[in-house]
Amino acid sequence: MNFNNIKSKLDNLGAIHSITISYLETREDDDSAFDVYVNVKHNTNAKNDFESIIVKEEASLEEAESIAQRLTNSLGRYYKNVQYVGHELQ
Repeated sequence: MNFNNIKSKLDNLGAIHSITISYLETREDDDSAFDVYVNVKHNTNAKNDFESIIVKEEASLEEAESIAQRLTNSLGRYYKNVQYVGHELQ
């Protein structure tokens, strides 16, 4: 998913409290492929409190880390409270 698609999805969500960028193993028994996520916490009065957008599936560790860091920097220009979480353990 490209940056413009991600930003469009976030704009459509509205009521964003914070955004975290993370990646985790695609499969529990295989640490060679990672999925990259944009995790959105909505303001407390929104219907759904939390939502995840899958940005990239089955990326290498280096690619997942690079995507997550670039997204953190890029989204941070448009939204407040954007944080890089990095590798999440399952």
